[in-house]
Amino acid sequence: QGYGSGSSPPMRCSKWVANCIAGDSSTEPYVVTHHLILSHAAAAKVYREKFQVTA
Repeated sequence: QGYGSGSSPPMRCSKWVANCIAGDSSTEPYVVTHHLILSHAAAAKVYREKFQVTA
């Protein structure tokens, strides 16, 4: 909602979606999702390498 429609923080969207100051509703949701997946992959890698019990 925050990057797509601007209704929740960080309240970024395109002018054609709502009356927002800054943002790009056509690309920012994908950029955010991309970084969310990258951070999840990094956390999973650390877990596998340092904390997962091996048999």
